[in-house]
Amino acid sequence: MNLKAIFFTALFTALFVVGMTTFTLAQSLSYQVDVEKSKLDWEGHRFFGGMHTGNIHLQSGQLNVSDGQLISGVFQIDMNRIEVTDISGEPAERLTAHLKTDDFFDVENHPYATFTLKHIDYADEKLAAIVGEISIRGISQQISFPAEITTEGDQLRAVARGIRVDRTVHDSQYGSINFFRDLGRKIVHNEFVLHVELLATKK
Repeated sequence: MNLKAIFFTALFTALFVVGMTTFTLAQSLSYQVDVEKSKLDWEGHRFFGGMHTGNIHLQSGQLNVSDGQLISGVFQIDMNRIEVTDISGEPAERLTAHLKTDDFFDVENHPYATFTLKHIDYADEKLAAIVGEISIRGISQQISFPAEITTEGDQLRAVARGIRVDRTVHDSQYGSINFFRDLGRKIVHNEFVLHVELLATKK
């Protein structure tokens, strides 16, 4: 192959790569999470029965979609806005205050938690297996769970239920049999459960 042929082959290859990159970028879309319409609910259980429920407010969130499928995302969770919903009045206030202490989420020193999507594997057009990293109290752990993801017009909706998070990984030891003995019937499960409904709009 002469030098002229080599030159045009290299030029064509470069233009093709640039064109494909531009096309890929054009297909990548960002969605802003609507923090008011989205929901992040939690459940905490005692070992011998009994539970509490509540919600936590999202501070912000962004999702990235390519060719109609979710590829990445990051969320910031406002731990100062954790709430209890199964009880009310003074008992709810006491429990909320306790959850914010070092026994659980140490909100004074760690006001925000984050969740970052690391890998999404679609089983079909809607159902996906999610792998992500949640950071609470400045400590991260990997979690995985199934989610249903749908897009319609400029909106994306994602629903995931029964996401289990081991709080002891994040140095929350209160009521854990891993760290304390003779707790009687006051053992609190190491795991708490999250239920998520996200609504996001194309930017």
